[in-house]
Amino acid sequence: MVQKSDQARAHEIAESFDWLDPELRADMDKEYEAYSLLQRSPRERSRKTNEWYFVGHEECREAFQKAELFSNDIYAVDNPHGITSTIPANTDGPEQRVYRKMLDPMFNPQSMERLEEDIRRFAVELMEPIAAGEKTEFVEAFAMPFPTIIFCRLMGFPMDDHPKIMRWIDIYMNSQSPYIVKRLRITEVDDMGRPLPEVARKLAEDAGTEISQYLGDLLSQRRQSPQDDILSALLAARRPDGEPMTEDELTKICFNLFLGGLDKVTGMLAMIILDFAQRSDRRSAFIEVMDNPELVGPAVEELIRFHSIVTIPRRVTTDCEFRGVKLRENDIVELMTTAACRDEARFAGADELDYGRSPNPHLAFGVGWHRCLGIHLARREVRIALQEIHRLMPT
Repeated sequence: MVQKSDQARAHEIAESFDWLDPELRADMDKEYEAYSLLQRSPRERSRKTNEWYFVGHEECREAFQKAELFSNDIYAVDNPHGITSTIPANTDGPEQRVYRKMLDPMFNPQSMERLEEDIRRFAVELMEPIAAGEKTEFVEAFAMPFPTIIFCRLMGFPMDDHPKIMRWIDIYMNSQSPYIVKRLRITEVDDMGRPLPEVARKLAEDAGTEISQYLGDLLSQRRQSPQDDILSALLAARRPDGEPMTEDELTKICFNLFLGGLDKVTGMLAMIILDFAQRSDRRSAFIEVMDNPELVGPAVEELIRFHSIVTIPRRVTTDCEFRGVKLRENDIVELMTTAACRDEARFAGADELDYGRSPNPHLAFGVGWHRCLGIHLARREVRIALQEIHRLMPT
């Protein structure tokens, strides 16, 4: 039974909760303590963000699977940050299924296996100067460029464009981080170091225009000169009626791949390496299994569970009661996989790494029709990055 003091603390956290709050994210122990309190208490809408936060594994899993109730089309009613709507991420139902059936073969395990040598080569090229040096900033030197370079290779983007792409990702995905704000040299910020709403909106709109123009130019080039890449595959893809996709569809799909293919791996690698630096026993245990084909897969999956970083918004499609929570049409619900993947009600010893954990039904990549399209690439990138990091820097 939850103690009254814990209930009071949970209520205080819930009514002012904001998962982008820098103070919450600055202390991981306090962050996960907050999630634990919220998991054991009734759900409340945050007065600060006017959103609901689902933190339990089962409620998140069920919400992911009920797309008819929790829509991905979150910008249908309100878009205060000027974010570009994408395909298939912001589509639902039969429309979404059509796009996924065209896209899934491009990202299946067999297709991603062909990238193995390139991924390993990129990892080594980035790690060798880091291993030879005395000190470096891991995120800037490795965690950010690594998935970006791979993404450029897969999509068919010019390899030298990865610094520009990383800047766009910072604006679109990370501009609420005070650290990124400083790197972007944004000076108009609130008292928490985040850009003012009007500033954030203009940044996103301007970046969205630049990205769309960039993608349009590349698609035009591929029409004239097809290559062995995703851009060319998209142009060759056909809808069920035999028709090619429109320019708008192609641009929105590329935009979706652009945003979804980079930030998650960067975040997970940063969290894993930070944890390994603080807990050498966890690092040593991983090194012991990293070259064992039977053990390294479950070990990587456990690291992904433990360091899940994704919070995914959904829009409620109709007034309803869901697991005792009364929701209204167009309410925004944030599905917090960061918390759900550490839910003791689903994972025994959730706050400990168990490299042999089985089964491991984590939600780091979502579940259901909208499960992450790049799941097979992300797993491969994390595995190869950790293997090469520890081969070049074993101590």
